[in-house]
Amino acid sequence: MKIHQLKRGPMQNFIYLLADTDTQECVIIDPAWDLDALLTIIEECSYQLTAVWIPHRHFDHVNRLEALLEQYSVPVYFSSRMDPPVVTTNLARLVHHQSKLQLGKLDI
Repeated sequence: MKIHQLKRGPMQNFIYLLADTDTQECVIIDPAWDLDALLTIIEECSYQLTAVWIPHRHFDHVNRLEALLEQYSVPVYFSSRMDPPVVTTNLARLVHHQSKLQLGKLDI
């Protein structure tokens, strides 16, 4: 697995792109502030975006989610402990405590 960590925005939030290097599948965690940088990594590394993971709904962690979903039709995984999901999409998926998520061949 490859982890790309970017520090962005006025509060210097971390945004992440995780990739299974065997399958080239990737997910974005907390799509905020600098969507162009994330998309550049996807393109330069020849990754295939397969999902977005949202651990919590603070605006400064999801403010580019809608823009991302305009370009990629991928499932968005939200914690079941959150208030209503931050985006209305038929691709929204709830994740319950201690659930495992799939990234390529990896269980996370």
